[in-house]
Amino acid sequence: MQMERVQQELQAVQQHIKRAAQACQASGNVPSDLKSAIQQLDQQSNQVQQVMQSGDENQILQCVDELEEISDRAQHACERSDGLDTQLQACVEQAHEKLSSLKHQLH
Repeated sequence: MQMERVQQELQAVQQHIKRAAQACQASGNVPSDLKSAIQQLDQQSNQVQQVMQSGDENQILQCVDELEEISDRAQHACERSDGLDTQLQACVEQAHEKLSSLKHQLH
């Protein structure tokens, strides 16, 4: 996969993560494990930009793998939570789907 395409995919993922973080802050009933996973996603997605600039494909793969693992945790936390904000849940699911797809395309 071309680096330009990877960067576009990661930017789309970042948008979902940012929306999830905003929805998490706006909602009052977010479980701590979900909050933690979303914060980790947000931090890791910011680091991805630096790694993308380096052009190191191995580091990019590692970052995508880490993001996908964190998004797994966030998705599982969503599944265990009743009455969760639907926008938050949708953002987490979309980020997870995009990350899973990108991970499979890169490996």
